[in-house]
Amino acid sequence: MIDFIVAHADLILALAGMSFIPSTAWTLIEQWRRRASTVPIMTSVPTAVALYLLVIVFTVLSLPFTALVDCITGSLWVAIAFQRFSYGPPQNTEELQDAAMWVVKNAEEWSDDPAWGGESLETMLDSIDRLGAALGEGDDEA
Repeated sequence: MIDFIVAHADLILALAGMSFIPSTAWTLIEQWRRRASTVPIMTSVPTAVALYLLVIVFTVLSLPFTALVDCITGSLWVAIAFQRFSYGPPQNTEELQDAAMWVVKNAEEWSDDPAWGGESLETMLDSIDRLGAALGEGDDEA
C-alpha cells in the first residue's frame, strides 16, 4: 500500500487539491454576480500566497500535477482578492448590524412575555421584517 501511495503521490495530492476548486470557483462566480465581496482580504491574500509557495515546493519535488492544481486554486484566490479591492466591503453591513442589535436588545422583552403573543409577537415579526428589508437592500444593489 505504501509503495502505491509513493508511486502515485502526485496524482493523489492533485486529486485532493482539486476538491477545493469547485467551492472557490463558486465563491468567485457568486461575488461576481452580486458585485459584492464577502471574503476578507486577510483570508484571500494569505491563502493565495501560501498556495503559490506550495507550487514552488511541489515543483521542486517534481510533483507537476499537484503544482498545477495549487496554481489554479491560488489564482482563484487572487481573483477573489481583486474582487474585494474592486467591490469593496459589503455595502449594507451597518444596517444589518443595527437591525440585529435591535433584535438582541428586544429579545429579553419578548422572552419575559409568558404568552409569547400579542404585541410581543408583532414586535418580533416587525424585527424580522426589518432584517429582511436590510438584506433585501443589499440584493437590489447587486
